[in-house]
Amino acid sequence: MYPLQQISRRLASAEAVREVRSGMVLGLGSGRAVAAVIQALGRRMAAEGLAISAVSASRATARQAEAVGIRLLPGDDVPELDLGFDGADLLSEDLQLIKGGGGALVRERLVALGCRRWVIVAEEEKMRADLRGALLPVALVAFGHEATARRIGALGLRATARRTAQGRVRRSDDGFALYDCLDEAGRPLAMVFEALAALPGVIDTGYFTGMADAAYIGSQHGVRRITACRARAR
Repeated sequence: MYPLQQISRRLASAEAVREVRSGMVLGLGSGRAVAAVIQALGRRMAAEGLAISAVSASRATARQAEAVGIRLLPGDDVPELDLGFDGADLLSEDLQLIKGGGGALVRERLVALGCRRWVIVAEEEKMRADLRGALLPVALVAFGHEATARRIGALGLRATARRTAQGRVRRSDDGFALYDCLDEAGRPLAMVFEALAALPGVIDTGYFTGMADAAYIGSQHGVRRITACRARAR
């Protein structure tokens, strides 16, 4: 039997990919929700002869997409993309997101910015009324990352490096050092984001706001769709 969250992702992804039309160029993020989207796309391709191409935010996603026959485009010069799909670690009803649990946050933001329309697929369990106090993924320049982490600590944030099984600091596909930050004071994420963005050595954070056009939220009761109430930032 499928776990409930897997069923929720499958339902939400099946609903979300109904937006796809043949000939579209898609942006694909990373993670389990995107893997479910790719499987849903594969089923449509097999059943309808859907022809699509995509830019991928991670190597893992690229492998998954190629396996179902999606043509991959190079990411060196990301073209304007018709439609993008991604997941979220946590999200709120006003489509504020925390992303980057898989470490692809920098590429995910770049892909999202290239999309005319960017859609989130997630399970109901990831919904929160308020994202304050949640772990915030951060990508740092590898050179001097420990010193950068100390400067983050001076902001009142606890910065913890992600570690491999061998104890080394985990890196993104682009070689950035991956950390998670916790603000125990529970300040608004927008304030934390601005403080981090001003620090030399910080490449990006997993706080995404004003970017998603819609979200498909799956649960045991079906799928509900949240639409952004304002124009997205680009």
